[in-house]
Amino acid sequence: MGWIFVLLVVISFAFMTLCNKLATRKGGDPLGYSFFLFFGGMVFTFILMGLSGNLSIEKDALLTGVIGGFGGIIAMVTFSKALQLGHYGFSVSLLSASFVVMVLYSVVVWKEPVMVEGIVIILFSIFLIATSEKTEEKDTGRWGKWLFLMLLCFFANGITMISQGYASLLPPKGNLFYLFTTYITGVIFITFFVLREKKGKICRPNVLFGLLAAVVSILGTLGTLKACEYLPKTVVFPVYFSGFNIAGLLLSVFFFKDKVNLKGFIGIVLGILGVIIVSLKLTFF
Repeated sequence: MGWIFVLLVVISFAFMTLCNKLATRKGGDPLGYSFFLFFGGMVFTFILMGLSGNLSIEKDALLTGVIGGFGGIIAMVTFSKALQLGHYGFSVSLLSASFVVMVLYSVVVWKEPVMVEGIVIILFSIFLIATSEKTEEKDTGRWGKWLFLMLLCFFANGITMISQGYASLLPPKGNLFYLFTTYITGVIFITFFVLREKKGKICRPNVLFGLLAAVVSILGTLGTLKACEYLPKTVVFPVYFSGFNIAGLLLSVFFFKDKVNLKGFIGIVLGILGVIIVSLKLTFF
């Protein structure tokens, strides 16, 4: 059952990256798109809470959700800014590798098992995939600032995953409130960034793809929480990050007709191999 939820997570977040790319290509901007993603998530989860008849405040989910929302929006903003300074592939690699924060936390705090060989293969496959697309990179000469932003993004995204790990331990009725708190926290912080930067357009691509991304974000996060009930977190997060990176590359090739070299396809093979090693060793033996 857990693998069905993992598959839902991979498909959902792959579709989210597709929405992000489509919004950008059709004239949207990162801040505007992110605002409608978080705003849509807040509205949709509130509706779901109302339909389920559970509008009460869950204290445990409240703190976990605030931490998750704060980490998520910090990761999103710092990643967007880092892309303006450094290499796209290296930026995506470091962001995707942030599941290591969750894995280390799971091993130390929750005493979960980990298959180091599979994790290393997945990390290497993510690097190959992220650096395989042919893009023109500008040498801005500001790699120190890029590194600072990406490290901040790395740990902020890791904190978001840790909050999801704790949310998976909550009673089922707390899941929607956790999501609602995460999104409303994101809305508050991203509104601050929009007002400060004086950016963030209200345009059709931002609204349409932001709201679509909100729907799949809810599905993906709920899938993550359910998957963590059946499988170790040291399996769920490496597989999910490897899976949606592979799916994202395949979408680039077959949907956007992007040019990808042999390195990208080697990354796909290694990613699948890493997933097999992590999942088989930890869940079946």
